[in-house]
Amino acid sequence: RQITFDNMIINSLAWSADGEYIYYVPIRPQNQTIMRRIPADGGESEIVSTGIESITNIDLSPNGKNLVFAEDVQKWTIWRVPPDGQTGNKLIDSQFTEFFPQYSPDGSRIAFQTNRTGEYQIWTMDSDGENLRQITDTPFPSSSPKYSPDGSSIVFNQKEGENFYNYIISVEGGIQRRISPEGVQEDFPVWSADGKYIYYSSNRSGKQNIWKTNADGTGKAVQVTKNGGYRAMLSPDNKTLFYTKQEFPDRLWRLPTEGGTEESIMKFEASGIHNVWTIQENGIFFLEVSLNQNYTAKFYDFAAEKVIDAPGKYNLPPNFNGVHITTHEKTLLCTIVEKSSRLMLADLP
Repeated sequence: RQITFDNMIINSLAWSADGEYIYYVPIRPQNQTIMRRIPADGGESEIVSTGIESITNIDLSPNGKNLVFAEDVQKWTIWRVPPDGQTGNKLIDSQFTEFFPQYSPDGSRIAFQTNRTGEYQIWTMDSDGENLRQITDTPFPSSSPKYSPDGSSIVFNQKEGENFYNYIISVEGGIQRRISPEGVQEDFPVWSADGKYIYYSSNRSGKQNIWKTNADGTGKAVQVTKNGGYRAMLSPDNKTLFYTKQEFPDRLWRLPTEGGTEESIMKFEASGIHNVWTIQENGIFFLEVSLNQNYTAKFYDFAAEKVIDAPGKYNLPPNFNGVHITTHEKTLLCTIVEKSSRLMLADLP
């Protein structure tokens, strides 16, 4: 007999001591979990507050007074991996989550997003992890920072309510300028190589496509792709747009920036490839994953138009899961997820 109807996956459940309730943990969007209880005969469920948002494997004590469960702890950290086979090192060792690192054009600074002030904001630091500086300071979460080609500005994304908007801000912080219209979903902004345009993913046409806007705020936005586009990067000569599509995560596409026909240039082995590739001067650096989840650095050579082993030897961090990579002079920056769990005991409300 079905008693829950919220269409959520349930990862654990337990009876109350008196048998009148069933406690359970549904998995919500973004893999967050929270405990609920529902009468054993059915009806409305209610949240059981524990102050923890990542709960698994619940059990109740025989006297009905206590709850035991496992709390999953997940933290994203930034690592730097040299191309000479040396072991990668964690740039920041803190209790906070830091991810989406991006080198400045000269490689001296790194922009990233972190929750060290509570809400996710854009910060920068030296390439060795020192001299941290907060750039954005808003009540809204900020993400996806990218340096301008001259290193003077950062374009980033900000979630405000149900919408996502792109902004530009000085590397010194200060006033941020929105380049997205009201009521849209826009993300993954990047600069053109000459700094004149911002390319980004937008749903302005009713479907997620790549658009571009003048970086100085003048003129109208122009739709670039017609058949979908999710995350984009520009070739160093500004002549070619490379991008992924949400419906084809294992393929990379290219399109002349002056117009033309799009084409798929290669098939990746990794799913969710939109986060694990980056443009270099002569090609595309990306990570290929095997069936046993081992990652190998690969390189798509523009001149030869084929995939080869990436120049250099990369000793990737343990538990590397292939998210958010960028490079500068062959040095790799990546984000990995550090996972752990702990046993928790709580009094039932």
